[in-house]
Amino acid sequence: MPKLDKIFTLEVTPEQFLRNCTKEELIETDLLLNSPSYQKTMYGTYTAEAASKKKLNVNQLIKTI
Repeated sequence: MPKLDKIFTLEVTPEQFLRNCTKEELIETDLLLNSPSYQKTMYGTYTAEAASKKKLNVNQLIKTI
């Protein structure tokens, strides 16, 4: 049987991804995003105090990107 290769691109927005998550997956995502390594990636540092000062709402985050 011949082998067929097909390359395609699937674009999923963050909203689409989150909308399709189960409750458990959303909890896991929240735990990961609040972990020190991801907090450092997002804010450049991680301390509970620094993270709370730098929390942004979605509109502020979009403006900073």
